[in-house]
Amino acid sequence: MLRIHTIQVTPFMQNCRIVWCDSTFEAAIIDPGGEASRIWSFVQEGKLSCSQIWLTHSHLDHCGGVASLMRSATCELWAHSSERFFRENLEAICLQYGMPRGDMENCPEPGHELVDCAELSVGNER
Repeated sequence: MLRIHTIQVTPFMQNCRIVWCDSTFEAAIIDPGGEASRIWSFVQEGKLSCSQIWLTHSHLDHCGGVASLMRSATCELWAHSSERFFRENLEAICLQYGMPRGDMENCPEPGHELVDCAELSVGNER
């Protein structure tokens, strides 16, 4: 069965979701906009194995924590190719909003392109 946990992150109160297969404990993190340490704490406390990060889009409140999480685990990043500008310039965009960068960093480029109607899987679940 697929399990889901939501953590609100950033001053925008963006919903980051962690989904995992309850038989394999393999997990994917969806839209880790910031506060990567809070997200990672949940993964560790649940003894989950994070294998993927999925971005629904690449605005700062959705991808600001990716770089930090990818240093904590070997995760494959899935994102849409057309939003490279936002990922590459995240730190500057934070400044334009008057936000301290904090733990938000420019986001690495995805290894996998997320396309419309893509079917994703985590553990034994699709």
